[in-house]
Amino acid sequence: MGNFKPLLLGILSPLVTIIDVLYEEEQNHFIELPENDYPVFKEKWVRANKYGEVMIDQVKVHIPKSYNFGQIRLVLYWDSFKVVSPNGE
Repeated sequence: MGNFKPLLLGILSPLVTIIDVLYEEEQNHFIELPENDYPVFKEKWVRANKYGEVMIDQVKVHIPKSYNFGQIRLVLYWDSFKVVSPNGE
């Protein structure tokens, strides 16, 4: 099995050089990434049930005093969430 490795590298080397040449040509057209991170979140308005619970990703989460407001705004990130009342609190 060790004899196939040089053969495989010999077959792939022209392909690697073509990819290198194409990469060099395309570098002039690349767009730089922004310096600031792009905020990724989902925002939705929800209504709490009479126990002060809201559904977040099919899980009931208790939010104290959320029943006092008609609707509250959820800001969902990939790893956390933020709850904002209509008054911005």
